[in-house]
Amino acid sequence: MTRERSHPGASTSLELLLLDGSIQIQQSGCFIVTSPQNPLYHWGNSVQVTDGDIDDAAHWIDVFTGAFPHARWLSIGLPRQPQIDAYQSRGIRVDMEESLTCRNSLESRPAPPGYTIRSLSSASDWDQMLTASLREAKEDPSGDPTLHHYFLQLEFASRVRLHRAGILTWWGAFDASGTLCADLGIALMGAQARFQAVRTHPRHRRRGLAGHLLGVAGSWAQAHGVTELVIVADPGSPASRLYRSLGFAHAADECAAYRPPSFTQ
Repeated sequence: MTRERSHPGASTSLELLLLDGSIQIQQSGCFIVTSPQNPLYHWGNSVQVTDGDIDDAAHWIDVFTGAFPHARWLSIGLPRQPQIDAYQSRGIRVDMEESLTCRNSLESRPAPPGYTIRSLSSASDWDQMLTASLREAKEDPSGDPTLHHYFLQLEFASRVRLHRAGILTWWGAFDASGTLCADLGIALMGAQARFQAVRTHPRHRRRGLAGHLLGVAGSWAQAHGVTELVIVADPGSPASRLYRSLGFAHAADECAAYRPPSFTQ
């Protein structure tokens, strides 16, 4: 599958889903991904196009609705950028992300004073990570809060399963009171490692926590045999600039056609 081989962000996302119990079904020009463990995860229940006319939006919409007749969203991964109007004219936006990779050591930045850096290990640590996710969701008025709360709980359960399987490790920065102030995940998948959900609490930003955590987790992964680190970001975003400054480089553009579920509060 061309898209899997040449798009490290998409391929590692898919591999992580499959490791957690998602199902991949090959069809003509695409494969269907379903995630019974999290039926609300839009990109865990999606069509991933690998071949064919990507500008034929009507066809790929039909493929998606045939596979997911009850979905309120539409999520179609594309191997390259299509004609934008082919999708926008149907109320579907075309999103771009970039995969960044690093085959060397990331820049090692000093830990900001006053923080303890370690992997999450106790139930209390994991509860703090879930609480932070729920707090961020509560501050976002764009979606159905009940459904998003449920989705985050399922996502949390997935992270715990992958952690127990030895695939996913979560790293955090804790202040003197033991409060989780910044965190990220890193999944080991053979020679590759994929970073997940880099986050810093607003009150603790601009102190270098994310850069330090990335370096710590990257060094840890490379000590476990990883030769390529993978991360995904919005092109030109502050996150992308941070990752590049640490040693990541552009590897591929990730393109997707997406229509979120409508929601009226």
